[in-house]
Amino acid sequence: MKHILYLIISFAIIACGEHNTANNTTKSIRKQRWNLASSFPKSLNSFWDRIEGFSTQVTATTNKELTIKCYQPGEMVPALEVFDAVSQGSIEMGVTAGNYYMGKNNAFVLDTGLPFGLTCQQKNAWLYEAGGLELIQNLYKKYNIMYFPIGNTTTQMGGWFRNEITSLEDLQGLRVRISGLGGKVYDKMGATVQMIGGGEIYSALEQGSIDGAEFVGPYDDEKFGFQNVAKYYYAPGWQEPGATIALYINLERWMTLSTNAQEIIAMAAKNANLLFAARYDKENPAALKRLIDQGVELRHFPNEILAEAKKQTDLLIKEYCKDPEFNTIYTSIKKFKETSNAWSKANALHYINFATTGIQYYETD
Repeated sequence: MKHILYLIISFAIIACGEHNTANNTTKSIRKQRWNLASSFPKSLNSFWDRIEGFSTQVTATTNKELTIKCYQPGEMVPALEVFDAVSQGSIEMGVTAGNYYMGKNNAFVLDTGLPFGLTCQQKNAWLYEAGGLELIQNLYKKYNIMYFPIGNTTTQMGGWFRNEITSLEDLQGLRVRISGLGGKVYDKMGATVQMIGGGEIYSALEQGSIDGAEFVGPYDDEKFGFQNVAKYYYAPGWQEPGATIALYINLERWMTLSTNAQEIIAMAAKNANLLFAARYDKENPAALKRLIDQGVELRHFPNEILAEAKKQTDLLIKEYCKDPEFNTIYTSIKKFKETSNAWSKANALHYINFATTGIQYYETD
């Protein structure tokens, strides 16, 4: 009798298990079609190739559990309205830059990157290995957004100017297109800052409605033809030494995905992020040479301007750190930067200088 009772209980357990497995399987293969709005057009193939590559990888790896269709700016959402569209759920995903939305929360600039902040290599190390990703994700979750880094432009250029910049005096009243915290720094240094879309920069420079503009770097800037309307190209890109591109996902829609699909999205975004930077490291050197061959004059900002920009950046950050949320993330970045810079100065800086000049770098008192 006990043997028969044992068999009955065993069959019941197996049946329940099969029922639960069926439910889990049904959830895991529930197919969804999502839309992704980009703040960046197809003409920027450095961006678009990675966005479409991400979409293709997710679709294939989830066995079409999740299919993603990508849209250029204006096709579904204007370039600078991706945040609101994803947060409110009118679109499931978006690719954009956090510093476009500083008006909502100054801490979003910490996602993209600070002037005089982390380089691309440092930023990825902070995100993936030093707790940075969790801090940024917690920031965005308050806005109903799940966040992942999906690219990095590496160290950008300082920008294009119609006339040579030799001193702080030359910045007074200068009309400059620049976004994020860098724009606020230029404002503090006496420039008149204008924020316009990337597609409008060429005509604004050509018509003289702006005197200078920063966008990304040689590979992307060349495509827009800025070399035809501005002669002077400045370095370094102190305003964005390692700008992270953001993937936004509506948090409520994120929660409808299976754990497997969520993990695939996370890995596909990481893959895109690393390949994004690799593309720039390959293409920027050749693009810069082509620009110089076309007559572009490469210039470096005078120390006077860099020192003032650093001073104004520090003052602005001090003000922003009165917000506990900003301060928590910034403190983590600052601590990581200090140790990372010390390591670079002890090793890589010496190597790079000797490899390029034959002279080893030494600090002076």
